[in-house]
Amino acid sequence: MMVVMMNSATARKLGVGQGSKVKLAGGGGEAKALVHIYEGVVPGAVSAPLGMGHTVGDEFSKGKGDNVYKILTVTSEAATGASVWNGSTVNVTKM
Repeated sequence: MMVVMMNSATARKLGVGQGSKVKLAGGGGEAKALVHIYEGVVPGAVSAPLGMGHTVGDEFSKGKGDNVYKILTVTSEAATGASVWNGSTVNVTKM
């Protein structure tokens, strides 16, 4: 299961703590994760690792993490038309 980080104020608001299982939903998908409390994450945000959703591969890599891109909402930057994910929002619920 992947690990997401949030600060203690956000965790309290969501009713979760260190090691709690949560479900992240957004962008038409969902992912499950464990909570790690880290005060370096701004209040109201959840930090998740990208590039760790391995479904195939060697015995070490296979089945590790989740594909975070499936819960992000892709928009286009007005000035360049480039794809961006920085405006994504997700719903976090305790499992």
